[in-house]
Amino acid sequence: MRQRRKQIFVLVSTDHGTMLVNRMDALWVKTEDGQSGACGVGIEILEEGSYQPEEGDLLLGILQLKRQYAGDGVIAVDGGANIGVFTVDWARAMSDWGKVVAFEPQERVYYALAGNITLNNCFNAVAIHSALGNHDGTIMMPVPDYSVYSNFGGLSINGSNENFGQKLEEFASVRCVRIDSLKLDRCDLLKLDIEGMEIDALKGALKTIEEFSPVVVAEHINTGVEPLTKFMEPLGYIAFPFGMNIVFVHRLDKVLDHIQHLHKAMVRSAVAEAEIEEAVA
Repeated sequence: MRQRRKQIFVLVSTDHGTMLVNRMDALWVKTEDGQSGACGVGIEILEEGSYQPEEGDLLLGILQLKRQYAGDGVIAVDGGANIGVFTVDWARAMSDWGKVVAFEPQERVYYALAGNITLNNCFNAVAIHSALGNHDGTIMMPVPDYSVYSNFGGLSINGSNENFGQKLEEFASVRCVRIDSLKLDRCDLLKLDIEGMEIDALKGALKTIEEFSPVVVAEHINTGVEPLTKFMEPLGYIAFPFGMNIVFVHRLDKVLDHIQHLHKAMVRSAVAEAEIEEAVA
């Protein structure tokens, strides 16, 4: 008799291309207005057809500006690539003029990342099964049950994982590398969404940052805005908050003026929206 198996990873047509998506990647939480909402890369793609399109447009725009000012050969590092939404978007857009190096420490999620790169014929993207940190070696990380509804993109190596969605009792050793050890010929964008490991990864990328002055986009939810800013400012970087991320641009980077204008426009829009909501209330 054939054994029943839950179908966890499914093939989905998305705005990013055909992709392997974990349909169990969903965690229901209470929103500020008291309603119940789901968070997770998988559920957002299944419900909306895409994942964080505004953030995707911002990152892709930065890569296009880097090409404009520094020429072809753009290199983007996707730290915490998950199933590869941004990796695939960048690689498809940069097919003739750039490449992506993507890192994902969760083994099963890494398989989906590699599969999505292959499904979309992204021959200018490389997937690496590894965490990013300040040393080359290994690190222990939790191994979740992918058949249980959870926010898999929120899995933290060194955090409490209280709001992950399941109790984590199994651990496994995973490779950890420094970005500096890659010895990149160029680095234009460094995106870090690694659940509290951002400072460690930046320390492991110090030589790369000093040599190439990439735009650094780091999620601040777990690490905090202040620690990230304190690390980056002495390196000549200016911080611009964009939602869950901080965009750091070197003060000598020609991209700086564009980001400043974009950030000012975003702030004006947010203020206008708040004023409208207040007037209506």
